[in-house]
This record gives sequence, C-alpha cells and structure tokens, in this order.
Amino acid sequence: VICSKVTSACDNCYAEEWARRFRNAGWGDKEPRAKTKVAPSLLRKLDRQAREENTMKRVFAHSLSDIWDVLAPDEWREEEFAAWAQTTNVWILALTKRPGMVKGWLYPSEKVWLGTSLGSDKDLSMAHKIVEAPAKLHWISYEPAIGSLSIHKLPKLIKWVVIGGESGKNARPFEMQWTYDTIAQCKEAGIACFVKQLGAKPFLYGKPYPISDTHGKILNEWPEDLRVQEFPL
Repeated sequence: VICSKVTSACDNCYAEEWARRFRNAGWGDKEPRAKTKVAPSLLRKLDRQAREENTMKRVFAHSLSDIWDVLAPDEWREEEFAAWAQTTNVWILALTKRPGMVKGWLYPSEKVWLGTSLGSDKDLSMAHKIVEAPAKLHWISYEPAIGSLSIHKLPKLIKWVVIGGESGKNARPFEMQWTYDTIAQCKEAGIACFVKQLGAKPFLYGKPYPISDTHGKILNEWPEDLRVQEFPL
C-alpha cells in the first residue's frame, strides 16, 4: 500500500484517505512503501475456490496501491508476478496509472487484464501506452470520471471500459451525461461497458441527482438505461 499522485484524477484518492485513517500512514514520494502479508494466501484461496467451482474468477489486484509504482522495490513485483503465474483459474485485473512502466516486465500476460486509469480526454496518451504491453485483454478505468472521454480515440486493443463517479467528502461533480455518451460510444465501437457507480455528486441535466449512499452504487436508484454492467469475457 501507499502511492503517489500522478494525474488530476488522483487528487481525492480514496486509498490515500484509507491509509491515513486505518494505517496512520502518509502518502506521496517521501513515504516508504508497505508490503501486505495476506495477499498471496488470499490469491491462492480465490484460485482454489475457482477451480472447485470449475470457473474463472476475476481478481482485482492493488486496490490500495500501484504495482508499477516506481518507488516500490523491483523484487516485490517479481514476487507478485510469480504468484500470478502459479494460478490456474483467475484473471488478474491489474490497473496502473503508470502505463509507461509496464512494457519490458515479465509477467504471465495470458492471465492478466491490463488496464490504466483515465479521468478525461486529458489522459488519453496513457491508453496508448498501456496497449504496448502484452495482456489477455486491455481495459480502461474511467474512474473517477472528471471530464468527458472520447471512446472513439482509444486504441483498438481496448476491449473494456469501466466508468464511475468520484466518492468521498471532497468528490467532484459527476455528469451522468458522460455515462450516456460512454455507453453509446462503447456500443458503437464493440467495447464492453461497465457502469460501476454514480459517485457522491451525480448531476443530470444540470441538477443534482438523488442518491441514498455515498458512492452512488445502488442500481435501482439509477435510470434504467444506465444499468449497464458488461464484461468482455
């Protein structure tokens, strides 16, 4: 855990708030990185469960950090990639805000859904960098969405887009029109689209949209045509 801010989408990072609240940890380039102890055993457990169920399970890696953080030791990455390689029934969802760091590393790419985070069109160059590295498939986390994103400008290798508004006490407004636009553009491009959440401050037609939770995750409170949660595989 612990990371550094990379783009404007990182300004209100939920992982930073979590680290300060529950680990009394700092954030940024001057803070030492911490290594979790439970992740390897949890991955083995999830892989075993998937084998017993005769299915493939999606496992999101590093929800509180970035495995390609330049300040994390290389040996930590090597250890994790080795753990990934030992699995048989999981897809590793690896997400990074440092797509330029990925190319050149040896990891079991046939098991990895490799993604990068874009907050708006300002970050489009990151999408073109992430597809330079091998993966089972490439995807985009358009979360927190803080501006419009031109799906038609994404590389052809992108097969999945996850969109969500920002949560937390300092959340920025989330224009629900961005979601409508994303769903339509993904459909036209043949890209799977997953609407994750509306965030803490959703707006529709210039007015606050009523929600009852702090993340905007309750599907039956959304307009029906926004309840799109597709997977590429």
